Amino acid sequence: MRMRFEGLEEIERAVKEVDFAELMGRDQSFGVEAERYGDHPFTSVDVASAVGRAVIESCLASEGWRPRVDLKSPDVQLYALVRDDEFLLGINLTGPSLHKRFYRVADVRSTLPPTLAFLMVLRSGWEPSGCLLDPFCGSGTIPIEAALYAMSVPPNAYRPREQMPVFRLRFLDQHVIERVLERLRSSERRWLRPCVYGTDVSPRALEAARRNVASAGLEDVVRIEKADALNLEKWKGIGELPETVHVVTDPPFGIRMGLSDPYGFYSKAFSSIRRAIRNPKLVAIFSKQVVARRALEDSGWTITGLRKVKYGHLETVLISAEA
Repeated sequence: MRMRFEGLEEIERAVKEVDFAELMGRDQSFGVEAERYGDHPFTSVDVASAVGRAVIESCLASEGWRPRVDLKSPDVQLYALVRDDEFLLGINLTGPSLHKRFYRVADVRSTLPPTLAFLMVLRSGWEPSGCLLDPFCGSGTIPIEAALYAMSVPPNAYRPREQMPVFRLRFLDQHVIERVLERLRSSERRWLRPCVYGTDVSPRALEAARRNVASAGLEDVVRIEKADALNLEKWKGIGELPETVHVVTDPPFGIRMGLSDPYGFYSKAFSSIRRAIRNPKLVAIFSKQVVARRALEDSGWTITGLRKVKYGHLETVLISAEA
């Protein structure tokens, strides 16, 4: 459902017109999650309450039974969004947000969202036949997303079923869902062995990365090794890399990450990367565009592209460059 509205009462009346008895069984529970953006005389809790009342009244009116409410783990979870004067209502099919991957068992501070890591891999132009390196790999998100992409592994096809509400929706043909899931898994290229490396200088990050790689079943695909990005040419594995390498990375930014001199840090790191790799192609994310661009250009890189992206509450930029 999608509509424009003037007041909360209008939302409740419209929701009441939907026959929710067709969407859930008498023995099933439902819940409403609501979010609100904009200036309104009501809260998101008010929205959830209004939608919940309307669902109950809809079932009573059409079938004469009252659905059970479960706010923690409902069989049917409705999602209500109010954005200024727009209202949207839908059914949660996936459970937790799709950016929460099945393999994430360990994190480090300021871990990159997997969806953003995947975007960076795509933007880099890397092909599975080439080599990809993340010299600031942290918990291994970028290398793992790259390997899963190369091997055509759909990350969320491996979520536990109890986390996926779509398997509890009786109005959907579960046999169709099973066939789709089977088709997705049968298209995987698990035999492929792409060239994917992740390096970091932090023992804690390396431990987290290796745990996540193992959780993803990629121990024999993604290589996680200790190396200092400020002196990458000293890494013992550098001689194994081909002439052209796609460097996709999330370098630290901000004092919170111990970075008191971003320009100096970026200059030293990307000068080292340029010296270590003969033909590097870079995609990196930064919070300080001007500083990052100046450091890259002063280090001998040519900026080839910019793209602004949201990183949590931060306004960041993806910078593409070649050296």
